Amino acid sequence: MVIPSFAPVVGGAERQLEGLAPELVSRGCDVTVVTRYTGVGPRKDCRDGYQVRRLSTGGFKLGFHVALAVCLLWRRSQYRIIHCHTFSGAALICALVGIFVRRPVLLKVTRSGPDSQIRAWQSSAARRFAFRLIRASGVRFLFVSADTLAELHALGVPTQQTCYLPNGVVVRPRPIRDAALPLTVVYTGRLIARKQVHLLLRAFARTTRARTTARLMVIGDGPELPRLQELAGQLDIQSRVDFAGEMPSGAVLDHLRRAHIFVLPSTSEGMSNSLLEAMAASMAVIGTDIPANRELITPELSGLLFDNDVVLSQQLDRLVTDAELRDRLSSGAYDWVAAKHSFRAIADICHTIYLSVIAGYAGRHRAASRKGALRS
Repeated sequence: MVIPSFAPVVGGAERQLEGLAPELVSRGCDVTVVTRYTGVGPRKDCRDGYQVRRLSTGGFKLGFHVALAVCLLWRRSQYRIIHCHTFSGAALICALVGIFVRRPVLLKVTRSGPDSQIRAWQSSAARRFAFRLIRASGVRFLFVSADTLAELHALGVPTQQTCYLPNGVVVRPRPIRDAALPLTVVYTGRLIARKQVHLLLRAFARTTRARTTARLMVIGDGPELPRLQELAGQLDIQSRVDFAGEMPSGAVLDHLRRAHIFVLPSTSEGMSNSLLEAMAASMAVIGTDIPANRELITPELSGLLFDNDVVLSQQLDRLVTDAELRDRLSSGAYDWVAAKHSFRAIADICHTIYLSVIAGYAGRHRAASRKGALRS
């Protein structure tokens, strides 16, 4: 498993790997996570049955890529597959090493769209050439949503070179909420322009004007924070909005299990960890009407969708004023992720992909060897 950053660093890709790795270990996989050493924590670690190796970067920009190449080459007899959890520069290293050591490589592509990693590979002639190398190396691209697959197809990646591996989530027993607590709306994630948290602030102000006990909690940090705090003051809701900042994932989950409504107003997602976690916490969820969210939210069954700020206000108003609708949608959300997106279910899919890719890779090399023998 290759990932540029890992625990104690907290992020979407990191949380996915932390949830997936122990489940793969329980299926008999010998898992080693290779990541960058940040100066925090040990260089070698054992967590939930899998190993973590943190590589020194040597203090220069491409240090991780160099150290990663050396590590993968040196340890080539100790692994049968390379699973890269980023589509950044490390993906190119994995693809090239995979050719040299004759190991199958899986590359996870988490999101499409204007500022995604996949688009970054098309930003210059050198990057486009590097992407063609990756594609020609025979790697398998792991996609999390239909729009990500469509973008891979548009870049010339054939269907047989792709596999569907959605994101997973920890599913705990369904929480019982304290009826005495005020109704709480939550957003979790980075505070950047693409997330459109300002739409949520405006919708919350319009919807809850007559319900002074309702609260909004914004969990996360980012460059948009000062503007959002200023907007809360302009809307006169600053006393009912908590800008909680970043917090450990365990604390986030505790807040989700006490709150009632979750809103994800972003313009682009892959398969949102935040949305999955809210659904697993049995919250009534509202998301932007984009392809990635439509893969998780079935309108009126497991959540609600919106395509502009007026509809967001209407959907939020429905959930704030209708407890029966909140309960029905929260149950539908929980049942969906428990059945389709628990890490146990995702590990089953991943393990099947591993077995299939290893078998197919071995078969191709046996055929190539036989063809070479016939020529000689």
